[in-house]
Amino acid sequence: MNYEDNFKLNFKETFELYHKAVKAGKEQDLSYSDIEEILNVGSEEMEGIVSELEKTFAIEYYNNIENKIFFYGCPLDIYMKNYTKRKYLFLETFYDASEIDFIKSEYFDILEKHIYFEGELFPYPESVVNHKIRRNIGYSLLKTMVFLEKKANLLGYKQDKDDIWFFNKEKTEKTLKSSLKWKGNQSDLIELTKALIENGNLKGSQKDIFIAIQEFFNCKLENIDKTISTFNNRKSGNETKFLNELNSTLFNYINDKLEKNNR
Repeated sequence: MNYEDNFKLNFKETFELYHKAVKAGKEQDLSYSDIEEILNVGSEEMEGIVSELEKTFAIEYYNNIENKIFFYGCPLDIYMKNYTKRKYLFLETFYDASEIDFIKSEYFDILEKHIYFEGELFPYPESVVNHKIRRNIGYSLLKTMVFLEKKANLLGYKQDKDDIWFFNKEKTEKTLKSSLKWKGNQSDLIELTKALIENGNLKGSQKDIFIAIQEFFNCKLENIDKTISTFNNRKSGNETKFLNELNSTLFNYINDKLEKNNR
């Protein structure tokens, strides 16, 4: 969703007033810059229109926040709450993309398509937003950029010091290569990982999770989807073969400990 679509969807009344105010009988829509020029002419009529736009935008802005609705420049907690859902939508739209591509897209959209207002990033037409909300949105966007940078770092990407438009793959303190090695067979690791995904303990796209698991355990998993499909063909009572073994092993360990403690 681009910025104008976001403006139209999440600030519907303001958007309609905004275009109605400047069309003045014209058949074609105007660009933001053309509209801003008309609204900033300083006439009493335009001052009244701008005042109405600011009032309407403020109402919709605070309603969106109260209802936890995502919009460009929303508070960081709302952005974080919607991050996973929007990431999945991005990955469904772009088949070969990964999470870092989503992060880059979000980050670069802020850099490229937002203007600066008194040192703060701002995505909406200046004439529709009062000073207080304008600064709020700017601070929220800056916080969002920091959040995205941290997300990239966790995936092993660091922003290029000489060019902020690039994230380079490299080791960071949080992504040093693991020394752990998986000693079991690959089917068992796939079964364990799939169970953690379905249980909700591992969050993210299945593709990204399996990539991370392979990196963490220093192993290569082949035919992951095919292996998962074979679980359905196992005999009744043995559908979760490896998980059953883990359950039995841990159960025996706990019983042994209890017996030793009771001696």
